[in-house]
Amino acid sequence: MAREPVFPSLRFEVDRLFDTLVHTTWGRSPEASSWKPACDVVEEPDRYWIQMDVPGVRASDLSIAAEGRTLRVEGVRQRVRRRGGEHHHLVERTCGRFERAFHLPADADPDGIHAHLEDGVLSIEIPRRENRSPR
Repeated sequence: MAREPVFPSLRFEVDRLFDTLVHTTWGRSPEASSWKPACDVVEEPDRYWIQMDVPGVRASDLSIAAEGRTLRVEGVRQRVRRRGGEHHHLVERTCGRFERAFHLPADADPDGIHAHLEDGVLSIEIPRRENRSPR
């Protein structure tokens, strides 16, 4: 049975440190971001999928661009402003600019990338080239 970490925030900070220090095929965390949406990267025989949690982000506030073998996702989550004179007792939801960069595998086809935003989840489909070599 897996045990929950005693200090979840410590584990988050250690994971974040490794994300910024270790270069992997799929990505790294840009230092300029104020928050980093959680994402999953899935490989299928004919494509890759990236699913990113971006609740409260409008499609018009997202930018997705492939530059060479790098896929860059940028966006902004706006803070909801209510009436003047309000007093916040607790603010936990992170707002502001985010950026994620993914280093695409050699068989990824950046020209065929499609993205869809639904229910706060950004789904990015990256097709694989058919003339890829076996592993």
